[in-house]
This record gives sequence, C-alpha cells and structure tokens, in this order.
Amino acid sequence: MPAIRKCAKCGKPNLISKMGIFKAVRPYECSNCGEIVNISPVAMLGMQLSVLVSFSIAGLVWIIFLAKQQTSLAVLIFSFMFWLFLSSISILVIISKIRKHYQNPIVKLDESNLPDSWIEGKSLLFGLLVPILFIATIIGFIILLYYIDKWL
Repeated sequence: MPAIRKCAKCGKPNLISKMGIFKAVRPYECSNCGEIVNISPVAMLGMQLSVLVSFSIAGLVWIIFLAKQQTSLAVLIFSFMFWLFLSSISILVIISKIRKHYQNPIVKLDESNLPDSWIEGKSLLFGLLVPILFIATIIGFIILLYYIDKWL
C-alpha cells in the first residue's frame, strides 16, 4: 500500500498515490477535494542536487581556469553571471520540490502506511551520497586497473 499524505489544500489525510510509470515523480490525488500533487521521492531529489552541484562546480572551474586565458574580462563576468543565474534557478527548483514534502507530510496511521517503493523510503543524504560513491567506485576501479597494468 502506498503512503498516505495530508492534503495541503483541504487539510485532510486523503492524498493517495496513483502508480507512476518511472516513479521519479509520483502523482498523489486527494479523494476529498480532487487536488493532484506530483511529489518526487526525497532520495531522487538528493541525486538531482548532487548532479546539479557537480555540473555547477565544473562550469565554475571552466570559467575561472580554462576560459580566462582565451577571453576578455567582460565575457568572463557575463559567464560568471550566467553561471550564477543557472545555479540559483536549479537550487530554487530543488527547494520547491522539497517544499511539497513539508506541505503534504506522510500521515502515520499504522505500519501498513509505508512507502511502497525502495527509493521512497530513502533519505536526502542517501540521494546525495549515491552518485558520489558511484563515481568514487568507478575512479577507484580505474586506478586499480592502472596499477595492475603498471605491475604486469
């Protein structure tokens, strides 16, 4: 059984999940007022945040270190302002998705009212750490292959 959430519009615990195809965003519909709310699992938001932060850092590194040798100061300032704009928009989108969890909290009725997919039961920290651990594992495997090739 999917988790039941409290409806932000009518205030009653009647938001019931409809089955989503991909489950990156799960639609909830209130049986009382008919409100439909799309809520992303918290772990998925953590994964999106870590990927956005890594792309943002890569863009900033490119602006600071690589582009400064080839462009003028005005282009660098414009690039930095554009980077700042895109980064703030990305963070605001993630915050608006997280806000839906606080507006529509899970109602604790009994033990059967638990999330029905494994990703919905995970935390934001889990979502933040999974991409980092995945990338660290790949880099570690590449380093291991490098040293094995060097020893043989």
